[in-house]
Amino acid sequence: MLIDDYLIIIISGVFLLVAGGIFAGFFLLAIEIAFKRRKEKQQKEIQLSRNALTHWRKSIEVNNEDQNFSYVFFSSSFSSNVDNVH
Repeated sequence: MLIDDYLIIIISGVFLLVAGGIFAGFFLLAIEIAFKRRKEKQQKEIQLSRNALTHWRKSIEVNNEDQNFSYVFFSSSFSSNVDNVH
């Protein structure tokens, strides 16, 4: 009878350790999934901002090229008009 009581105590202790390990594993898994989702969201935001920055830079370069062309066109036509006046 005494051996049976010790055996039940040992088995219940092992059961509690295994159950605690399983619970801790699920808890850590949930934390890892949450961190992964957060990191993926941050990476997506970074990628979107990079794409927006690239698009913005291209539009600025195109606008600058158009303005430079217009400036050269008007300045050359103005100088030719000034030459004709003299």
